[in-house]
Amino acid sequence: MKGLQKIHQKLNLLSLDVVFGAVAGMVFFSTVLGVHPRALEYLLLALAVWGVYTLDHLIDAWSLKEIAQTKRHSFHQNYFKTIFACWGTMVLLGTALVILSESLHYVLLPGLVLGVTMVLWMVVIRKLVPQAVWLKEISIALFYVLGILLVPFLKADRELINSSSYFLAFGYVLVAWLNLLILSYQDRDSDKKDGFESILSFLSKGQLEVLIIGLGVLGGMYFVGLLLWLPSYFHIFSGILLLILLFHAIQFLKAGQNPELMRSRLELSFLLPFLLLLFN
Repeated sequence: MKGLQKIHQKLNLLSLDVVFGAVAGMVFFSTVLGVHPRALEYLLLALAVWGVYTLDHLIDAWSLKEIAQTKRHSFHQNYFKTIFACWGTMVLLGTALVILSESLHYVLLPGLVLGVTMVLWMVVIRKLVPQAVWLKEISIALFYVLGILLVPFLKADRELINSSSYFLAFGYVLVAWLNLLILSYQDRDSDKKDGFESILSFLSKGQLEVLIIGLGVLGGMYFVGLLLWLPSYFHIFSGILLLILLFHAIQFLKAGQNPELMRSRLELSFLLPFLLLLFN
């Protein structure tokens, strides 16, 4: 058991649990839209997500003048050169996949547009317009969902992209946003000591608590509404999103949890869409 916990901890430190969660998200939207991405397309998503998250952690680790307060950032400080070399290798591999595999050319331009837009937007709210730092979490949630939705959307029959698909995509953004708000709440002390900005640069701890609880309640009502209103085919998707949201709510309401342990548990909840593979 301890061995599995150590493996899980390493996966979390390297953001690999986030990668698996993103792949599960792509399974989710692929099933919603009735498409079947190939292994290369899943691999490309995994490389892209790992590259973005790892680059963000490396930049944070590089910017710190002292030892980081969190295990995740101190890990990237201690193994900065090794992780940076792995990051560069993965970027080259992902680039080679897109260029050399003709079947992936369709995702090149949309992927570049999404990536450049994300980078420019994050630079604007984090560096050029610091007053907009409160948009950080919702922006990351939105770009995360757009990223996992990109391939299924491009491959889907346009007749199958209907209002139900958009309602589910909005719901996915909600749970991703809730996840990031809870993580910001849990990391508030370490982020403050390390000088990292988050929504708590704009809201007080109490106000963020209210926002998280309010979003959880509204999200729960939203997913129950989808269960009642959408056609029966979409019930399993609404149910999975509701389960993820409920798991987040339960974890948030547990007092005195270790922030790193909570982070790893919350990331695991995004693996629930893999259950859809049992029905394919």
